Amino acid sequence: MNEQPFMEVVVTEKRDEGTGVIVLTLARPDGQPLPAWRAGAHIAVRLSASLLRHYSLCGDPAQRHHYRLAVLVTRHSRGAGEYLRQQVMPGQILAIGAPVTLFALQPQPYPALLLAGGIGITPLLPMALTLARQGRPYRLHYFGRPDTLSAFDLQETWREIAPAISVHHQAPADPRGLLARWLRHVGRSAIYLCGSQPFTAQVRDVCARHGVADEDLHYELFTPPALAQAGTFIVQLHPSGQRVAVTGEQTIVEALSLAGIETETACGIGVCGTCQARVVRGTPDHRDNYLTPAEKQQNDRILLCCSRARSPEIVIELQD
Repeated sequence: MNEQPFMEVVVTEKRDEGTGVIVLTLARPDGQPLPAWRAGAHIAVRLSASLLRHYSLCGDPAQRHHYRLAVLVTRHSRGAGEYLRQQVMPGQILAIGAPVTLFALQPQPYPALLLAGGIGITPLLPMALTLARQGRPYRLHYFGRPDTLSAFDLQETWREIAPAISVHHQAPADPRGLLARWLRHVGRSAIYLCGSQPFTAQVRDVCARHGVADEDLHYELFTPPALAQAGTFIVQLHPSGQRVAVTGEQTIVEALSLAGIETETACGIGVCGTCQARVVRGTPDHRDNYLTPAEKQQNDRILLCCSRARSPEIVIELQD
């Protein structure tokens, strides 16, 4: 995979309203327009020389002079979260990649149902705005704390979608009842969801029981899948032959790091493809949401942040 070019942007605003969500506004230092983007897009942000993360754009796609990101940062956050909270300030220069759209609105003729779990609201707000401007019927249901939603400005640009937003303050978020009622009364719908792995699993379960077609269900995860109980397997690096044991409590990235082998990683949840490696021999256990079903069947690539091995040993070649 070729590394994408990065451009410099300046942090023009940083909002931390004590909600656990930090909102960053980014613009080009020369004031020129930024690359166009579509609802559901994300960008790679190089926070420091060794810290790269991918964040969904949550602003207005029609606004070309700035990008807006919203990142959940708690007092227990480490790595990128801690860096955002402590180090990133207005006036700071960051490097970002061009917008990439892996989670996009589809031209389906029936109503759209947007389901957001917590900070998973970020890519769905621009989707709702796009649907409203296209005159397509939709509803956006947010499951989570009200103070998370309050971090977003719903008074200006977002007044176009505010009437279509329903807020559910239940904990833990459980969209199953609402989704079942929607499917019974509305019928076929394009369903877009973004949230944690348990939240996504609940929606997928209801969709499966109601016969929702695969092409009608679109989702993006915002937390990594839980590690299922698994035994230890061996990763062998090609061409060096170095062998590293990966326990059931580790990801491949973590095991390699403990062995002094650093790999470039970004999202940590198997959606961006940054950490993919070539499989030379062995059978991957694909747990990502980046490779297509057809690509997974080829078993010639593996995402090191979340996937594992079905075979006792897997031989991989890291990216240059």
